[in-house]
Amino acid sequence: MYRPTSFSQLPEVVKNLLIINGLLFLGTISVSSSGIDFYKLLALHQFQSPEFMPYQLITHLFMHANLTHLFFNMLALWMFGRILENMWGGKRFLIYYMITGFGAAIIHILFVQYQIFEISNNFPELLELTKEGEYYPGNTNSMKISQLIHTPTVGASGAVYGLLLAFGMLFPNSKLHIFSLITVVILFEFIFKIRLPFLNIYWIFIWIIISQFSNKIRNIVFHTIPIKAKYFVMALGALALLLGISNNPADNIAHFAHLGGMIFGFLLLRYWKKKGDIYF
Repeated sequence: MYRPTSFSQLPEVVKNLLIINGLLFLGTISVSSSGIDFYKLLALHQFQSPEFMPYQLITHLFMHANLTHLFFNMLALWMFGRILENMWGGKRFLIYYMITGFGAAIIHILFVQYQIFEISNNFPELLELTKEGEYYPGNTNSMKISQLIHTPTVGASGAVYGLLLAFGMLFPNSKLHIFSLITVVILFEFIFKIRLPFLNIYWIFIWIIISQFSNKIRNIVFHTIPIKAKYFVMALGALALLLGISNNPADNIAHFAHLGGMIFGFLLLRYWKKKGDIYF
């Protein structure tokens, strides 16, 4: 059984990943007023974009859109990453983390490219125009291609999904306790296609504060549902696939990047198992 550890007792790779992500987030905020755009330099751009650079396939892993995005990714990295690093060692863990993050970027780019091809195949005159950052005002297809090419992607979510997959495969029967309130919010958003503001760090603090005034509210806020890790991972993968296929215009989450992290993680784990390096 793994016991909670203090920050000073974290394994080195996880600790340094947390520090790097935190520092880059603070640095991005600090230099934004001086005209330096870290998102332009380090976020992942589609390869038709003039801002695309090959190193972005890696650097996007250390950039985050906002505090909520950073908080949830780093929380998952801390929860699952430290267990895997303590089991595998720092070198193997870092290799796994970077490969799943890289794989997530590849799958995301391929999916976006498929969307671009699907539109430009029917409207070939639109592609060259949108490569230059322009589009035909009022033309939905032109605006869509421009958005696909010029909207950068950031976050460690692909690598985090790879960590979740590894945990689910190595500890399939371990019980995870999922907050039921968050589960209800996610299901509501998925079914009704309505984005709710409750899944961010600010609302978490509000929930915690409100829960201190009533035992009933505390029980609702902190009520959890036990679920085996293997079923949780399957549900996450299925949800990412369904949300990715639905392609909701109001959804700015790269669901196929999440799937890419899981796919590359699965292939890497199977390769290591075949070599006899790991057992599960």
